[in-house]
Amino acid sequence: PVPLSASSISGSTTVCSASQVTYTTTAITNATGYRWTLPDGSITDTNSTTLSINYAIMTSSGNLSVAGLNTCGVGVSSPSLAITILSPPVLSSPLTATVCSGTLFSYTGQSSNGGTTLSWLRRGVLGITPSASTTASSSAIGETLVNTTDAPIDVYYDYSLSLNSCTNTQSVKVTVNPKAQLTSSLTPSAICSGSTFSYTPLSNITGSSFSWSRSAQAGISELSSSGTGSISEVLSNTTSASIGVVYNYTLTTLSGCTSTGT
Repeated sequence: PVPLSASSISGSTTVCSASQVTYTTTAITNATGYRWTLPDGSITDTNSTTLSINYAIMTSSGNLSVAGLNTCGVGVSSPSLAITILSPPVLSSPLTATVCSGTLFSYTGQSSNGGTTLSWLRRGVLGITPSASTTASSSAIGETLVNTTDAPIDVYYDYSLSLNSCTNTQSVKVTVNPKAQLTSSLTPSAICSGSTFSYTPLSNITGSSFSWSRSAQAGISELSSSGTGSISEVLSNTTSASIGVVYNYTLTTLSGCTSTGT
C-alpha cells in the first residue's frame, strides 16, 4: 500500500544564511523512503527521517514538507513548515580608510540592519605600534597608529556583527602612511659671519617636499626668512660670540602627511 500521511516536521523555521540546519519527522508507516519538498520548490529523496539543509546553497525562503515514498507511490505530505532565511548583518560604513602615522584614527562601525551588535579586534602587524588589540571593543574605534617604517602599512580591524543570532565578520582596512624625517645632517658645519649658508634637505620618504622658515634672531642682522627646498642665504653675526641659527623644516609626503624637523 501507499505510505500513510506524514507527520509534522521538527526544526528551526528562522535560519541564518550560510548555516546548516537538520530537520526530522517521525517514521511513516509503509514508507521505504522520504520525499522532501524544499523551500525553493526542489525535491530530494532520502531513506531517512532526517534531512540536513545547507543554507549557503539553499538561499530561498519557502515551505518545507515531506511525504512517505515506496514502489506503490507517494503518500500525503506533512503540513508545510515555513522557512525564513535571515541575511547576515553587514557593515554599511566604509570598509577602507587612510591615515597618517601618529594621527588619531576615528571610526564608528555602522550597519543598515537595525539592532545589530558590533565589536572589533585589531590584528597585529609589524611596523605598527601599539601592538594588536587583545580585547574586543564596541563599534567605535579611536586609536593613534604609528608607522615605524618608510612605507605604507595596511592595518585590519575585524568587526564581529550579530543580529537575531546571526553573525558575520567583516574587515576594515586602514592604510597608515609614514611621515617623512630629515635624513640630512641636523647640525651642519659652522660658517663664518657674512658667508652663505647652503643646505640641501634629504628625507627618508621619496618624493617628499620641503618648506622652511627662520625667525629673526638677536645678533643676526638678516631679518626672518622662509622658502622651499634648499637653503642658500648670507648670515651675519654682529656679536663676538658664536650664534646657533635655527631653521624649521616642514616635510610633506606625496600622500599628504606632514612632519617637522629642525
